[in-house]
Amino acid sequence: VVKVAQRNTSKKTGSKLGDGKRVLLLDIEGTITSISFVADELFPYASKELHHHVDSLWSEPECKEDLEFIVAECKQIKVNDSTASPECLKVAKLSIPLPTGGKAKDQAMAAIESYLQQLMRQNAKVTGLKRLQGHIWRKAYEACKIKGHLYGDVVPCLRRFASNKENRIFIYSSGSVEAQKLLFTYSVEGNITDLLSGHFDTKFPGS
Repeated sequence: VVKVAQRNTSKKTGSKLGDGKRVLLLDIEGTITSISFVADELFPYASKELHHHVDSLWSEPECKEDLEFIVAECKQIKVNDSTASPECLKVAKLSIPLPTGGKAKDQAMAAIESYLQQLMRQNAKVTGLKRLQGHIWRKAYEACKIKGHLYGDVVPCLRRFASNKENRIFIYSSGSVEAQKLLFTYSVEGNITDLLSGHFDTKFPGS
């Protein structure tokens, strides 16, 4: 476990709870998976598939909820941030619920997609974007188009740590909880979610 943790010290710790109990809190990118997997595989895939995902699922409940969450985020940013981008301000002008058809739908879709592409180019840690990315990646994982990369020493180290039934392993990352779970469910080492006790993302207070 120490070998895994030493790779990146930004967001993880091994904390002692007493009576031999320990909690291991791990980041993902650069800690247990390569930065290139995220930067060169996951992010480009989400960017490439964004239009198809939004266009084909616009009226589906999950996608509709994701997009309206993003609009609501922009409205909040407009109130709280005088430096909000023009793309964000354009999305903030959209009404909720979003239009379901016609020219209004096309304009809303174009505005949202332009804003999301901007966020992805900036690698922005924005909850709405992360949630939508997770749903795009889910389809890719389920279709075996993507396998979650893990460094070779990660699973043996985690299994050794988890062999003490009192120990707990948690993941804390800017990626959505769903995206985190997908990586561990469809990893190159198979489904290792049984080793994990919980996940935290940007919705966690103070993150």
